[in-house]
Amino acid sequence: PDSTVQVTYIQTPWAFVDIRSKVRDGNEKSMAFAGVTVVKNEESSSIPPLVKWHACLDMDEMFVDCQERWIEAEDQPRPTPDVGYFQDVSNEVSTPHTYHEYDPDRMYLEEWVRIDDGGEKFLAVRDESGQRVLVVAGKYWAYASQSENVFVSGIVKDCQYENKKNWLIESSATERSNETKSVFFELPNQAEISWKLLKGSTLPLDTIHSLIQER
Repeated sequence: PDSTVQVTYIQTPWAFVDIRSKVRDGNEKSMAFAGVTVVKNEESSSIPPLVKWHACLDMDEMFVDCQERWIEAEDQPRPTPDVGYFQDVSNEVSTPHTYHEYDPDRMYLEEWVRIDDGGEKFLAVRDESGQRVLVVAGKYWAYASQSENVFVSGIVKDCQYENKKNWLIESSATERSNETKSVFFELPNQAEISWKLLKGSTLPLDTIHSLIQER
């Protein structure tokens, strides 16, 4: 409750974007990264699933071969230190859909609350360079751009994706959240940018057409 950073994590069946935006002054810093998750279910039901997060974009890395990382992710993701067991503890706490994440050495514990399951409405797209990725889960979305240093998240009002005015920015890792809240979101309109639908998407690629900036 005393954190100076707001965390918004959007997960599709395969790709994710994690936005940790500064909401007030303090020692914590903004962070953001995006990539894919790999889940390993243990043989014993008493052991929670082991989740690995493989970052293809990272706000704190200056020189990232994003395209190479996406290619690796589609085949054999590179080793990652970002690993944790993800345990459903909803029956143990008063808040439903609550999960505990802890590392294999049990050196840290994070508590997560799922606020929306996406309702089977998932979209994950990236550009050919691998430097831009957009994910959508229900009414929530997040966008990461390594080349433009843009890492933002928000909502789509009533899941009406076809109207660009429904895509609102709620937080940003590169600007104060209150400076970007309720700003309309648009994708860059550049002739050389083409978008690729990623695994796990249930929404069509043309969902993003309303977001492309008019020339």
